[in-house]
Amino acid sequence: MNTIHCKMAGLLTLATVCGIAFGGNSDIVSMRREFRKAVAADPAKSAEYLKSTDPEIRRSAIWQYYQLKQEKSLDVLAKAISDADPMVRKTAAEALIGLYSKKNAAAGKLLEKMASTEKNPDLRQLASASVWPFQREIRLLRDNPSWDYSIATVKSVQLPTTGWKFILDKEIDGHKKGYYKVDCDVSNWKDTKVGWWESLGYKNYDGFAWYRIEFDAPEKIDHNAVELHFGAVDESAWIWLNGTYLGCHDIGLSGWNVPFDVDCTKELKWNQKNVLIVRVQDAADAGGIWKPITLNVLK
Repeated sequence: MNTIHCKMAGLLTLATVCGIAFGGNSDIVSMRREFRKAVAADPAKSAEYLKSTDPEIRRSAIWQYYQLKQEKSLDVLAKAISDADPMVRKTAAEALIGLYSKKNAAAGKLLEKMASTEKNPDLRQLASASVWPFQREIRLLRDNPSWDYSIATVKSVQLPTTGWKFILDKEIDGHKKGYYKVDCDVSNWKDTKVGWWESLGYKNYDGFAWYRIEFDAPEKIDHNAVELHFGAVDESAWIWLNGTYLGCHDIGLSGWNVPFDVDCTKELKWNQKNVLIVRVQDAADAGGIWKPITLNVLK
């Protein structure tokens, strides 16, 4: 049995066994056996099963079709990332990641689309991580296993709630345009403030947008860490300080009211002007940075 058939069999075997063991519909079991027999004899037969009513067959057919057609399977994969079944969408994402690893730009575009529209947080992160060029693990002082001392906030500075700059990113390419850079031209950005963007002139907009604020940091004091505390962002956020990526808060729709912190100990410029840039994604409802941000100096 070749590699393609092994992969396909692996996708179907568990579901088929479970169907038998737990009294599943015998028609479904028969359908899956028929599918496996057909594509074992002629792998091109997978194209005939792409619209099967059984998600396990669809999933296996999509993978088989991708293995056969490679970049010529993009039209099928484009439809599959919108399939009702999450495991079918996952298989499509894995196929697209395979194509993207071979420098297929169209596959990258589809992964970016999936990263912006997928409702399942695990699948969205899978798609996003495959095409997102910025990576950094957030490590906070309180999470450091070697730090066994109490932590005190010795100074807090709330960032301005007004005076922000704001721009929509409907094409999801702001990072490619350098919106995160300190010297980015913001002459065409709009003025805004902390609050839900739907109540600030962007009603019914769901998607990506960028925020930028300049603030003065205090004089340097004795400290062990400096962190930015976000009261809430609806719903996902990617953060840069002075052009350096700090990390993200991306847990899906449930993240809209969850406070979070990012470390900026090395990036903060004491007693100088600092530039904070936040990329925000909102998939539903109000959207935006809607609670204040605080700079916390920890000792």
